[in-house]
Amino acid sequence: MNIAFVCGKGGVGKSTLCYLVALSLREAGKTVSLLDVDPQKSASAWIDRKRDGITERGGDLTLVDTPPTLNHEGVLEAIKVADRVIVPCSPSPACLTALGATSEVVRRLLKPGAKAFFVLNMVVPRTHLTLDAPEFLNGQNFGIPLLNTMIVDRQCVQASVLRGWSALDDQAQGNFLKLSLEILS
Repeated sequence: MNIAFVCGKGGVGKSTLCYLVALSLREAGKTVSLLDVDPQKSASAWIDRKRDGITERGGDLTLVDTPPTLNHEGVLEAIKVADRVIVPCSPSPACLTALGATSEVVRRLLKPGAKAFFVLNMVVPRTHLTLDAPEFLNGQNFGIPLLNTMIVDRQCVQASVLRGWSALDDQAQGNFLKLSLEILS
């Protein structure tokens, strides 16, 4: 199964989310590969092959990190071949209002039988932005459903890109495992 992480807007935590979903799937017993087509190569730079157990090719699941644009050949190809397209977004108004273009491209290129989902990432619990974001996304007729699991903005998530899965506390690990299962279902 191919899972592409795509968003036309930068700064939404796409690479971090791709990396941590890959780690959580590996924790769940899957063999996971990560393909990084983002020119910055952040996600692939964070992988410690020995510590993380993520390969470059040949996993049961291949996760693809893409650059924050919609006119890059790697992004378009990742959408076309994906079984799941994950569109991370923060609850900021700038991000939420910029999702129309991304959702349009994803819907146009999504292969038959594939699914696309929004994921609220970098949320601050109990704030108006976080509370209002699901209603906004569901009311915009983007044609892409929002997954139930939100990823909270926490220091352990940021630290994980340097220290791997063990940097996450139990709550964050559980949240990423829950998100990963939701993506696969």
